[in-house]
Amino acid sequence: MTVLDAVRSAAVGAEARAQHGGNWLRTYVAVLVLVDTLAVALGGWLAFALRFGDAPTGEHEYLIASLLLPIPWVALVAAARAYEPRFLGVGSEEFRRVLTAAVWLTAVVGTLSWATKAEVARGYVVLALPVACLGTLLGRYLARKRLHALRGAGACMHDAIAIGHAGPVAELVRQARREPYHGLRIIGACTPGGGPAPALTDLGIPVLGAFDDAVGVVTDMQVDSVAVLSCPEMDGPALRRLSWALEGSQTELTVAPALIDVAGPRIAIRPVCGLPLLHVEQPEFSGARRVLKGGVDRLAAAVALLLLTPLLVAVALAVNVGAYNAEAIRAGGAGLGGFFTPVAAGTLLADGKEERVIDGVPHILESPIRGNIAFVYAARGDRLGNLWYRRTARNFNPLMATAATVTIAEAGEIVAVGELEPESVVTPHLYVDHLVAAA
Repeated sequence: MTVLDAVRSAAVGAEARAQHGGNWLRTYVAVLVLVDTLAVALGGWLAFALRFGDAPTGEHEYLIASLLLPIPWVALVAAARAYEPRFLGVGSEEFRRVLTAAVWLTAVVGTLSWATKAEVARGYVVLALPVACLGTLLGRYLARKRLHALRGAGACMHDAIAIGHAGPVAELVRQARREPYHGLRIIGACTPGGGPAPALTDLGIPVLGAFDDAVGVVTDMQVDSVAVLSCPEMDGPALRRLSWALEGSQTELTVAPALIDVAGPRIAIRPVCGLPLLHVEQPEFSGARRVLKGGVDRLAAAVALLLLTPLLVAVALAVNVGAYNAEAIRAGGAGLGGFFTPVAAGTLLADGKEERVIDGVPHILESPIRGNIAFVYAARGDRLGNLWYRRTARNFNPLMATAATVTIAEAGEIVAVGELEPESVVTPHLYVDHLVAAA
C-alpha cells in the first residue's frame, strides 16, 4: 500500500471528506443567514415598539416595514459578500463587510425617502438600523466562537496539502495545531524530492510526492486548501501552473508573499494560522459577477468600436489607396496599361482582379491612376514651369504632375529662366500647364 493510499484510508476517503466539509460550511452559512434575519427583525420590532408603542392606531406601515426589513438586509449582506466561506471564521473582513452592508442599507433608505418624498420617522430609522447592524455583528461573533469551539474538538476543519521544504511545512503544522480555531488541518505535504522527511514523520504528516506531483495529489485527495510555502523551486511560473490547475475546483490556494505572481484583483489577505500567507481567489465563471463583467465588457467593446470606426475606416482606405498608389500614379504618368504587384494579393482587395504567379509569388494586376486635373506645390519654379520640390513634397507632387491631363503648379517662389540649376529640376516644364505664385 502506498503512502497516498494510507492517507486516503485514514481520512475516510476523499469523497466523504469533501462532502463532509461542504455540509458543515452550508450549515454554518445557513446559521448566519438566520442570525442576520433575527437580528434585523429584532431591530425593527424594537424600533417600532419604542417609537410607536404608545400610538393608538395608524402606524401599520411601520409594522409591515419591520416584517419586510430582513429581506433587503440579507440581500445587501449577500451583495457585500459576507456569506463567502473564505471570509468566515477568522479575521475582521467578515465584520467589515457587514458594516458595509449597513452603510448601503442606510443609503438606500435615505435615497428612497428623498426620491418618493416619503415622511419616514427618523426615530424609527435611527433605532432600527443600528440595532440590526449591532445584532448581526454580535450574532456572528457568537457563531464564530461556537465554530472555534468545534474546531478545537477537531470538527469543521479545512483539510490542506502543504507544498514546500520539510522545515517550513513542519512549522506550519505545529502552528496549525497550536491554533486550531483557524480551521486548517494539514493532512499531507509535497516536498522537493518527494522522499521521507523526519521532521514531518515525527508530526505524523506523510510526504505524498514531489512538487511535480502536487496537482495530481490535490486532485486525488480533494482537499479544501493548498498552502504553498516559500521555496526557490516554486517560482512564479510553477505557481501559475498550479493556480491554473486548480481553477474550477473547490480547492483554495494560499501562498507565501515572496511567491506571489498572480493578478492583483485575485489576491485577498487573510490570516492563516498567524503566518504571512495570502489567499488567491479563483476566477468566477458563473453567477451575477460573470453576467455583470460580460455586460461591461460588451458595452466597453461597443463604445470603443463606435469611437474607433472613423480611424479603422481611415486605415482601411490607407491600405486600399496607399499600398500601391505611387506605382499606380507612376504607371499612369508613363502611359502603361497596368502593372503586377504582390501587395494585396490573397486579400479582399484582389477580388475581380487578374492574378498571376511570378517567381512563385502571387501578384495581382493593378490599373494605372490618371487624373483630369492635378494641383501640385513646388518650393521654387521658373517662368517656363520647371519645378523644384523641398523634402517630402517630392513624394507625390512630381508623380501627379506627369499623370494628369492638366497640371496646375503653385510655386512658393518664381524665378527667371536659367536661375534653376538643370540638375535641381525635378518636374520639367513640359508637364506643367499653368503656373501660379503662392499667396
